Amino acid sequence: MRKKIVITSFFFFMTALFLSAQQNKQFVKSYTKALSKIYDDESSEWDVIQRSDLKNTFVFNYNKGNDIKVYFSNGEEEILTTVSKVERCDDSQCIGILSEKGDEGVLCLINGDVLLIYGKLAILYYN
Repeated sequence: MRKKIVITSFFFFMTALFLSAQQNKQFVKSYTKALSKIYDDESSEWDVIQRSDLKNTFVFNYNKGNDIKVYFSNGEEEILTTVSKVERCDDSQCIGILSEKGDEGVLCLINGDVLLIYGKLAILYYN
């Protein structure tokens, strides 16, 4: 009986360890273009305010907190702190974030592209 408990406990421990490692696996996405839009309350539409050619890199699950580190094309870096669990839907994943400046937002990974939304500002990073 004791041997069965030890084996079962070991199995559950290894399964939990494996799932934890899978959930926290670091991956990198780089983008060469950005499209910035701002929401216009009067027209109830998103207006394009800027298109950019750039080289930004996102490192997902950067640390033990599963935060996201962004390397911007101008040489700056920022860690986006995750403040919620990942929500998955079809080909997208979204998570609540907090910027180093204290801005709350949402980061969505949609079909490989990154969409950042801070209030009425949305930035789509794509190739």
